[in-house]
Amino acid sequence: FPLNPSCTPKARDATNVNDYFGKAGAQQIRDFIARKESGNQLRPKGGKKPPSNSRNSGWRSLAAKKWKSNIDGVNYAGYSGKYQMSIYNISIAGYIKPSIVTELKNSKCIKQGPQCAEQVFRILNDPESWTGVGGIKNVDDFLNSSTAQDRCMDRLLNANFNILSRSGNINRDSPQDVAGMLAASHLLGADGARKMRQGSGGTDANNTSGNSYYESVGQKCPAV
Repeated sequence: FPLNPSCTPKARDATNVNDYFGKAGAQQIRDFIARKESGNQLRPKGGKKPPSNSRNSGWRSLAAKKWKSNIDGVNYAGYSGKYQMSIYNISIAGYIKPSIVTELKNSKCIKQGPQCAEQVFRILNDPESWTGVGGIKNVDDFLNSSTAQDRCMDRLLNANFNILSRSGNINRDSPQDVAGMLAASHLLGADGARKMRQGSGGTDANNTSGNSYYESVGQKCPAV
């Protein structure tokens, strides 16, 4: 899609997403990713089911087949909440103990692959995994807290924004391009989005493409 030259950032040289887009634009990006990841739900109302998800029916079927947990709002791989955050990203935001990340790295489960389901759900269900920061003492507290989930998301958006900026893989003159690359980074990671930009494509474990995220969020100029 063509970039709109009249779409300009609030602060081109900003070091964080809120300052670059403005608060309204940053919120649009958070909301887009939440809709993609979990139907924008904090806790889906369907009971002991995976979160609703707008990517495709194939993902929902796979999630239902492999559902291993009674935690509402957590998918079959243990990605949690409205943004489907990994244990690693929840820990980096301060809610899960750093020792848990070390445990996952040592067992080669930091990406929460299928072979790691038992370990991942044990960690999420164990109150001892959680730090208590911000009153978040267990997975239910996290899933019921918009504040905690938004804090995780803001940290991740800003980290990806700065990684992509340093590597020259975003066009800071175009909020559309930056928004699209941030969306793709949420799906693929910043390095995966960089490789996508260089022409290697890229999909997640559910076969959702980074390009689909880029195009969906980048077509519209974020509000300033």
